[in-house]
Amino acid sequence: SEQVRDTTNSSLTFAPLIARNFGADYRMIASSGFGVVRNYAGNSPDLAIPVLYDRILHDQPIAELPAQPAADLIVIRLGSNDFSTPLGEDEAWPDKDALRADYRDTYVEFVERLQRDQSPAHFLLVTDSLFDDDLKAVQAELAQRGISHVSMIEFPELERQGCNYHLSVADHALVAAQLIDWIGELPAFAN
Repeated sequence: SEQVRDTTNSSLTFAPLIARNFGADYRMIASSGFGVVRNYAGNSPDLAIPVLYDRILHDQPIAELPAQPAADLIVIRLGSNDFSTPLGEDEAWPDKDALRADYRDTYVEFVERLQRDQSPAHFLLVTDSLFDDDLKAVQAELAQRGISHVSMIEFPELERQGCNYHLSVADHALVAAQLIDWIGELPAFAN
């Protein structure tokens, strides 16, 4: 929407704040309203983040992405849009349990795909109480599949005063500070 375009400054979000702290490059892939298997209110059912991840524009699949250097750390925060609104009668899942099972399976497949492309990146799965148990199950399944460099962290309580219930500039600063502390404890990032 026009309000989002006029009030968004992605350079003030937690990803670039963290990157600046560590003198690192970053790549941000974000799309408001999209989830792992289900988008906000069931919108655009054929376009979830695992599909959009390899696109430059939502409506334009491309044959091949430009080569990217392998990442040292991949931070994933997906789940709010999958679970924040009630299921509609015309959606693919008969109930919340089926949605949660599909979310977990697809999330595991997505991380496995990223791991193949980005090895030996460390994965940080960011959660909140809405889908905390689901991410614990994802982390356990990934460990069973031999992907053990996966951690979880819960965001602090946030005010979400940005437009459309997004994080505010203050929220992003708070999240960045928390993640900077956490990342600084990783052996690969400790100075």
